[in-house]
Amino acid sequence: MARPRVAGLEPGQRRLNGPQTTGRTYRNLSQAVYGVRREDDTAVTLRAGTVLRADVFRPDTRSPVPALLAASPYPRQLQDLGAPVGVIEAGAGDFWVPRGYAHVIANLRGTNGSGGSWGFFDGQERRDLYDLVEWTAAQPWCDGNVGMIGISYYAMAQLAAATQRPPHLKAVFPYDVSVSAWEAANHNGLLNERFATLWLRTVAVLAARGDRLLRRGPSRLVRRILAAPSVHRRFADAGGADMVRGLQLISRAPHAAHPWDDLLRAVRTEHPTRDAWWDERDLRPLLGGSTSPCTSARSGPTSSCTCRAPSRPGTGCGAPRTSGWPCWERAACPGRGRACTSKRWPGSTTG
Repeated sequence: MARPRVAGLEPGQRRLNGPQTTGRTYRNLSQAVYGVRREDDTAVTLRAGTVLRADVFRPDTRSPVPALLAASPYPRQLQDLGAPVGVIEAGAGDFWVPRGYAHVIANLRGTNGSGGSWGFFDGQERRDLYDLVEWTAAQPWCDGNVGMIGISYYAMAQLAAATQRPPHLKAVFPYDVSVSAWEAANHNGLLNERFATLWLRTVAVLAARGDRLLRRGPSRLVRRILAAPSVHRRFADAGGADMVRGLQLISRAPHAAHPWDDLLRAVRTEHPTRDAWWDERDLRPLLGGSTSPCTSARSGPTSSCTCRAPSRPGTGCGAPRTSGWPCWERAACPGRGRACTSKRWPGSTTG
């Protein structure tokens, strides 16, 4: 058990910045009263026997707690760096765990020690996400209530999980999300080849890296540098151009041909128009009837999400105290943006 740094508003706490704030001004935060128990490289066995790897951060209490799950092909080992850059998008564990929530960060198939082969947002990935949610709910430290958090691919994974309707998924909080891989890779029908190539190659390079590089050695120095207040503050204004520069640097390293070059070829040349391959990676037909409450702080330009964000300033901060509404596609919400439900997060209050 460790008593780590805590993110929040009080003196000495790490300030959330950039996308970590989700555009909100925080007030009346719940108190950070727990130390953190950390379990790295936890095995998660899926229904067919494939083993994924996850890092589990949980409060040092004997009482079961609700859990927040984040899953993607990005290295889970980097998610505690504290800086909102590039692929560090699983949510601020140093904010949630000291306030009473477990934080589970999982790697999808074929990445950073997880078995199998990554399929880029395919049907197998959705089934795996169902299993991840239910595995989390079944752990002795979880009270059976599971939410999902995270930015970008982590946000897409939330909606992908929701299409499978896992019974213990109580809420999702997607930020900067698209529901269609085609629309994420193509802008107005034209492939964004530069970004797609850099992104896939970066994922390929990082997916093969393990603890020796990502937890030890140079990463320890990086952690100390990013924790310096003067450096940390600079990330408040980091934007897309900074991310692309980072992708360019990482993508130059060598990577395995399979499945990465296969996927890149599929995106760039084999499927130049919207076809069955892309349709498998479109969540819109699958989200109709999903009932998991959803609060979306911001939707990206390629998203058709029609949910409403909390209407009262200050809600949704601290241990989740926000109403969540399904934000699934227009076909799933006949009111076209009207709140379809007002279910609350388990044990939440308003204030």
